[in-house]
Amino acid sequence: MARLSVDREKYREASESRVNRGYAPIPEGVYPATIEEAEVRRNKAGTGDYLKMKWVVADGQHRGRVIWDNITVSHQQEKSVSMGLVFLSKLCDAVGLAEPPDDTDMFHGRSCAIRVVVREQEGYQRDNKVRGYFPLEASQRVPEVEMSRPVDKENPYAKDDDIPF
Repeated sequence: MARLSVDREKYREASESRVNRGYAPIPEGVYPATIEEAEVRRNKAGTGDYLKMKWVVADGQHRGRVIWDNITVSHQQEKSVSMGLVFLSKLCDAVGLAEPPDDTDMFHGRSCAIRVVVREQEGYQRDNKVRGYFPLEASQRVPEVEMSRPVDKENPYAKDDDIPF
């Protein structure tokens, strides 16, 4: 029988960091995050374009977790464009841009606080959805209790002031 010698402290650290690398959604709340990737893509139906962003949580228990986010920038339905432009405006304000840049690379490396909710859709696994953008200092103003507050399942956006509809 061979003797296994493992540094128990390093083992615990590795085990804890592994928890934050999975695909399960992170709890709802406000998190400091950085845009790692941003690009414009055509939607599946071919009826519009959206800004696809890869956010990385920058601090806290869920540091390093990735959240994907899409904002509609063109569409055949005017309501979709209106909602998308409101979200784009809030994003630009939160990351310090006076207006949307001509090049999506200008979003790369920019940080702000994002409000994350857990989305449940029939036929799909639960995932995270970004529902708000705030200047970075907002993540320090939200108490931990507020960040982990459950959402009303019947009306998950009841207290969402960022949605224009």
